[in-house]
This record gives sequence, C-alpha cells and structure tokens, in this order.
Amino acid sequence: MVEHERIQPAVAGEAQTNRAETCMDRDQKRGRTKPLSAAPLPSTANGDDHRLRAILRQSPLIVYTLDRNGIVTMMEGHDIEPDLLNTKDIIGRSLDDLSGIFDIPDLQALMEKVLNGENTRTVVQIGEQYYEAQSTPLRGLNGIEGVIGIAYDVSSWKKETDALQDARLTNRDILEDIEDGYYEIDLKGNYTLVNSALARILGCSKADLLNGKPVSFRSFTDDVTAEAAERAFDHVQRTGKPIRAFESKVVRADGSITYIELSISARRDEREKLVGFRGIVRDVTDRKAVEEALAQRMVLLSVLQQVDNELNHALEVEKVLKVALNAAVILSNAETGFIGLIKDNTVIVVRAAGTGEERVYSANLPTGAGITGRAMRLRQPQRVIDVSVDPDYINDIPDTQAEIAIPLITHDKLLGVINLETSHPEQFTEAIFEYVQMLTSRVAPAIENARLYELSQEQLGAMRELEQLKTDMIRIASHDLRSPLGSSLAI
Repeated sequence: MVEHERIQPAVAGEAQTNRAETCMDRDQKRGRTKPLSAAPLPSTANGDDHRLRAILRQSPLIVYTLDRNGIVTMMEGHDIEPDLLNTKDIIGRSLDDLSGIFDIPDLQALMEKVLNGENTRTVVQIGEQYYEAQSTPLRGLNGIEGVIGIAYDVSSWKKETDALQDARLTNRDILEDIEDGYYEIDLKGNYTLVNSALARILGCSKADLLNGKPVSFRSFTDDVTAEAAERAFDHVQRTGKPIRAFESKVVRADGSITYIELSISARRDEREKLVGFRGIVRDVTDRKAVEEALAQRMVLLSVLQQVDNELNHALEVEKVLKVALNAAVILSNAETGFIGLIKDNTVIVVRAAGTGEERVYSANLPTGAGITGRAMRLRQPQRVIDVSVDPDYINDIPDTQAEIAIPLITHDKLLGVINLETSHPEQFTEAIFEYVQMLTSRVAPAIENARLYELSQEQLGAMRELEQLKTDMIRIASHDLRSPLGSSLAI
C-alpha cells in the first residue's frame, strides 16, 4: 500500500501582496492580484472531441471518468506500463475489478467523498510506476453523475522524496544542481537550508529566506491555503508520516501567482528526536493550467453530451427550452439568462433564469434593440466583456458587466435568441463563448423539430375531428335515408 494523506484543497480566494515588497515583509502590507487563467485548448467545434482525445494521448497526463458505480467510462492519455495494462483495456471495468492492478488505498472511502462533492488526491501504484490521481465530482444537468480526474506520473518525485526520507540527499552542490526547490526548516519555522531553485520559485532571494525569521505561510498565500499548509506540517509532526504531494498557491513578490507541489518529511537528529522538516518544492503552474483547462473541457463536453441525449427525446417546445436554458447557465456560469422566440415580428421572452430561479416567462422585447437585437439583426453571436462601453446595451439588470447573445438559427431561419449575463466578466471566456455557440447549434433545430411535432399533433387532432364529423354525417344521412324507405314499406 502507498502511504498518502488527503489535504483539503485550497478554496480559490483573493491572494494579496505588494509588488515592491520582499517575501518576508508581505504580512505588513497587501494588494490585489489577478487569478491565474488557463489558456483554452484547441477548438472542438461541432461537438467533435477527437482533437481533444488526440491531445490527451500526447499529454503526460491521464484523464479519466467514472460513473457512480465506479465503472471506468473514459481514460485517455499516456499508457500505463504497456506490458502491464493499456488504458483502452480499462474501459467498462470497475475499480474493484482492477484492484489487482491498481493499488489504491481506501478506494471506497475516496469514491464516497467525491460523490459527496469533495475533491480528493491520492498516490496510486501501478506496477513499478507511481501516479498522483486528483479526482473531482463530475457534475451534469442532474447533479453529481460520477467522477472526473487527472493522473500524472510522479515516480521520479517519489524517488526524490524517498531519498529525503532516508536523509541521503544532503550534498549542497547537488541541491544547487537540481531543478526543483529544496528546503529545511526547524521547529520554530526558520529556514535552515534552501537552494537557489526554491528562491526562484518563490520569487525571493536566498537571503530573504535565510534571514532568521520564522516562516509565515500567510506571507506567500491566502489565509485558507495557509491554514491547510499549517495543518499539513502539524500532521507530519504528530504522526511522523511524510506527505508526498501537498499543492499550494503562492503569491510571489511581484504579485504573480504560482502553484507549487511540495513534500513534507520529518527531520530527526542522531537520537531520532524531531528537529524540523525537509522537502522538495516543484513548480506546477503550467501543469495546473493544463489540468484546469482539460477538466473544464471534459465537464463541458459531458454537459453537451447530456444535452444531446435530452433533446433527442424532447418532443415538446417547453421541455426543449427548459433543457437549453439550464445547460446554457451551467456552461457559462451566468447569473441571469433568457430565451426569446420570434412570433409575429416580436421577440417574446418565453423562459428566464436568474438568482437561483428558472421560470416560464412571457414578455416582449423591443425588436432589434440592445445587444440581443444586434445579434439577431446581424445573425452573429455577440460577446461583450464590458457592457458599459457598448452603445447598444440596455441597462435593465443591475450589476451586469458582461453579456453573451447568440441567435437561434436553423436552415437559415431565425427563431430567436439566447441571452446570458454576469457581473463577473472573467467567466465569459472565449472557450465558454465557443461552448455556448455549440449548445445553440443543437438547440435551434430541436426547437424547430418540437414546433413541427406540436403542429403535426394539432393537425392530426384536427383531422381526427374532421374524420369524426364525417362519420357522424354519414351515420345521420344513412338514418335519414332508411327512415322514408321504412315508411313506404309499411304503407
């Protein structure tokens, strides 16, 4: 079994720092910094995820999804020891079936935590390789529907941390040559040994770190992450068990944000008395950006797949509108949204959502007015990050800062528009804009098909009424014809 500890991941907060300050002085004065944003992956327009899968196969990461029963539904990325197991051989099998191959400590407990909405991290041994697996709930239209995770090879990392645990890596020349950061601190929190790589990762000089002052995690990160780091060191001090991979957000002296992964091991003297801690620090900023982009894209593709399934079985316009607006809000994280349909040259808002409420709606929009009007007039999707500078914007929802408006078009016929608004412009990224367009390309034909179905049902009902009327008329006529004949025979 592989020893592991689960550390609650830091909640994204507003990291604070001052650009002019050194690392050790940032507790005194802080300023705002911008959060790291991951670059979007290449387009998967029209719902085609083949390019995404091709990227994953060339990536050092493994992306996987499980259903609620622990069945592997997708696994893409590097093969895991090809002689032992190929990722394609895992699809459709449960983790219980794979227990002889995957050494996953506390498997059932980890699954339960993720299905209850928690994020988990654990080290998995597969043959001679070690992988760190980060799992998060896979959320869909119906809530948590499974698990999505990313795993990457940490075999070399484990060897380094094992060497630290055995106190073999102590030569200072070697420490200066390694790419990762190295630290030793005493029980008071003073750095006693660091290498240049650590200072570079933290955005400080070695002199800043080796100044005889206790380390304050709040000098480098937000309060939530600092508390998680303090709990991690406290755990190692109480149990003596090392933590091989603790992820943390770091705010550098220049205000930029870096993500690091550090190991924590106990340092003991010749009498086995605890005297401090040591560990390796790795800059994982680029990897985290890729992880977040891949995870977001997998979730969005999952939502689109569910939308396809829902729309394929939706024959009523009202159900199509409900599925469409719900999915649009989920995909975009919009705070408010509505769908407007054209009827008699008027745009009627038929469904609206906002502030946790979704409802059937009936209100007329000024034809051609606002950003939605421009989207329909030009028949082009509109993404406005700052509505205050847009001359067409109509200020009817307080606090709105960004807006997306996409016309609903099928077979060159304009049906209406989907409109989404938010007070957080950073949420309406190019990738999100792309996915909402992919959604509308599915919704527009579904609305038209549902309309045609309802029209055909109305026509069928009318035909049945006519058929019944014809039957009644024949019956009456037949009765009238028989009556005179009967009277004549009687005479």
